Amino acid sequence: MMFKTLRLAFKLRIAYSINSFLYSLKRVPLIKRLLPYDLYDNRLLKKAALLVVFLWEIASIFIGKGLYYYLFIYLPLGSLYHNFNSGLLFHILFCLSVIGMLINARIFEADKAAEYAINDFNLDAKNYILINFFYKIIRHLIGYMGLLWFIKGTFNLNLFYILIASLGLAAIKITAAYFWLLNKKLTENALLVKVNFATVIIILALTYGLPLTGLYLNEVITLALFSFFILTAVYIIPYIYNFKGYHLFAKRELYKFKKSLAGLTFFAKVQSEKEISSDTTITSDKKGFAYLNDLFVKRHYKLLYKAAFRQSLVMIIIFSFLALVLILNKQEAVSFNEAILNYLPYFVFIMYTLNRGESFAKCLFMNCDHSLLSYSFFKSPANLLKLFKIRLIELIKVNIIPAFVIAVGLMVLLYLSGGAMIFDYLIILITIISLSIFFSIHNLTLYYLIQPYNIETGVKSAMYGIINFITYIISFGFIYLRFSNLIFGILCTLFCVIYSFAACFLVYKYGSRTFKLH
Repeated sequence: MMFKTLRLAFKLRIAYSINSFLYSLKRVPLIKRLLPYDLYDNRLLKKAALLVVFLWEIASIFIGKGLYYYLFIYLPLGSLYHNFNSGLLFHILFCLSVIGMLINARIFEADKAAEYAINDFNLDAKNYILINFFYKIIRHLIGYMGLLWFIKGTFNLNLFYILIASLGLAAIKITAAYFWLLNKKLTENALLVKVNFATVIIILALTYGLPLTGLYLNEVITLALFSFFILTAVYIIPYIYNFKGYHLFAKRELYKFKKSLAGLTFFAKVQSEKEISSDTTITSDKKGFAYLNDLFVKRHYKLLYKAAFRQSLVMIIIFSFLALVLILNKQEAVSFNEAILNYLPYFVFIMYTLNRGESFAKCLFMNCDHSLLSYSFFKSPANLLKLFKIRLIELIKVNIIPAFVIAVGLMVLLYLSGGAMIFDYLIILITIISLSIFFSIHNLTLYYLIQPYNIETGVKSAMYGIINFITYIISFGFIYLRFSNLIFGILCTLFCVIYSFAACFLVYKYGSRTFKLH
């Protein structure tokens, strides 16, 4: 039974991946014209798609781990500690894996492939869940082994270290799944979620902050901890296999998933009903579109601003910890001062990741625009531009909260690490705020010029995904650029001003044609 489910599950996974790939191709404006009408029946294209899917399945294992290593290990080791040794490597890997236990412990994520397999093809729910879970574990194991083997020369790792660390990192995920099965109801408890969040912040501070004081888990301790988790995983795997509630659990998760795709509830993650005020007495003294926007913001205040306040809290904790390190360890002051004065381009990527523009657009579409787009007056160029400006100001207000915290935090660290000219402080403030404003404009402009959301399924357009991916690559590329803060700050500010005028022009010129229901 298990082998039959395994065979069918992977056949379904491959077929679903191929069709998804072909479907994405059909939605790319320039490519779709070149594709044949009978796209899904074309054997040659299906074989080509199979090859792409197969190669991506393999490549994604190592690409994902490579990005993980570069962002969370290589960059901190090079910029904060200037010390590449195996003790620091295993310290960071172990702590980040524990954080992963707390925030991503689910053994089963309902999706379309799972719905087809369990509901439509009647595959055994237990076997399907276990097959997919252990397939992911094997992917993680191969990825970690490949990564550690690739960097073994840099950190002087031997085969024993690589094997134990890889098995230990995979075992931590198995252990996390075990506790999630035991305490599934607790994981949905609001109080526990808050405690979990606070724990993650503390561990994150220990991950990168503790080594700045010269203290961290050495190889012996981390390898002992990895060994402990390996033995724990061996002990609990039979429990995971013999768990009796998979069928009921799968049905419930798939029901919630299917319900979330029904109409506009696709955006349930974006617009939790508990965070939208149902107070009918909410009013405003403004007029016209300003009145409409003011009511929308007041009703969705928690939803729009909660993530920004949470980001700000995280940043305050991180900067407070770094400030404490600088006060206690003056030896790090010179490197900190140099980094702040020369590495400002790093914050392009940081501001990109923190920006709330996409969530803001989803919320607008779900709770406002899907209705207003039915009226012709709403899509007139003058009205579109007027509301665009009003909404842009509101989005900037949301994003500027964590941006201001980051700017002030950098200025405090600059002062504690030796200080600089008053002009340097001003450039940091202007640059970070300019980046925040730019990404606010960029996201809202894309929403008006592409309007990627589908009222029935919520599927984003391929073009929107491509532009977002290009934005991601460019933002990530700024990590490698080296500019003085003065030049970079001037360029950022000028580009932000030019982009804002261009965005207003494009929305006014083309918005009435592009901002529509799909």
